[in-house]
Amino acid sequence: RSAVRLVRDPRLARAVDVTREPAAVRERYGLTLFGLEALAARRLVEAGARVVTCFWDDWSFPNNAWDTHHNHFPRLKEGLCPVFDRVLPAFRD
Repeated sequence: RSAVRLVRDPRLARAVDVTREPAAVRERYGLTLFGLEALAARRLVEAGARVVTCFWDDWSFPNNAWDTHHNHFPRLKEGLCPVFDRVLPAFRD
C-alpha cells in the first residue's frame, strides 16, 4: 500500500518531470539517459527523498560500463568521462 501511495502521489510525478526545468538546465546535465536521471535525482532530493539511485546509460553507449577490463583508456576518454564530466558539475549549480 505504501508503494502504491508513493507511485500515485502527484508530488512524485512533479519531482521526476524534468521538463519542468528550463532547457538550459537540462542541457547542462546532458541530454543522455544518465544526465536526465541525475537531474531527476536532484529534483527528488529537493522534494524530500533521502536516497536516490541513478543507473549508468549502457544502452546509449553499448559496452561502456564503468567496470572496464579491455580498451580501458579509449572507453573512458570517448564514452564514460565526457558524460560523467558533464553531469557532475551541474549538481553544483
